[in-house]
Amino acid sequence: MKTRWITLSALLFLAGLLAYVLYSINSFRSSRVCACPAPQVWSFQRNQVFIQHSQDEFSLKNVTITSQEFHFFYAYTFSHPGFPSITTTSKLEGSSAVPLQLETRVQPLGVLGNVNIGVIHAQLINISHQIIELHITPPGESTLLWKLAPLKQLIDEPHSGNSTYGFEDLSHIGIPTIAFYGPVMMEQVAYFRLVEPAQSTNQPAHIFLRMDHPLLVSLITQEQYLAIAEPENYQQ
Repeated sequence: MKTRWITLSALLFLAGLLAYVLYSINSFRSSRVCACPAPQVWSFQRNQVFIQHSQDEFSLKNVTITSQEFHFFYAYTFSHPGFPSITTTSKLEGSSAVPLQLETRVQPLGVLGNVNIGVIHAQLINISHQIIELHITPPGESTLLWKLAPLKQLIDEPHSGNSTYGFEDLSHIGIPTIAFYGPVMMEQVAYFRLVEPAQSTNQPAHIFLRMDHPLLVSLITQEQYLAIAEPENYQQ
């Protein structure tokens, strides 16, 4: 009987010891989980979104980084008809190396008033301390005239291929007659708006977009936008 009691006491002791060890391990693991904010990967250069020369103006109205591309939403007015030639490059900050040319595609989206609207699709690459530059040649020109450097990468993207970034509203910077709203909802719908449309014309005052695909920006109708975003996310 005494031997059985000793055996039972030993088993209870070992069970308690095991429970304590497991608790200590879990507590140690929990203490190592950091509730810190996500690291800042990109720095947005607000002084690099608008450029003007004489009557010509080019203004970024929104910038989004998807899992595969940079999307630069722009508005421009030029004295010559046509579309600007735009390329993008990546260069290392403080380096004299030749900048890397990024695959670039310019997608016109429409016209609001006398302002041309579009989006620049540029290849996304993940390089710490790179600066993304836009090189803009206005229509009617044969040489480069303008350069903007709106994005700087501070650190390596910790979740490359999975993250999407958007930056603050730029509607009040450059070409004040054009505003950009959104994106909102899971479908990532948005729109450009002509702030002061002429009352006597039938020209459009909005351009509606869907931008939840990492490679595509699609034009949608006002009805499609409202069905997704609901009226509280719309201004006439």
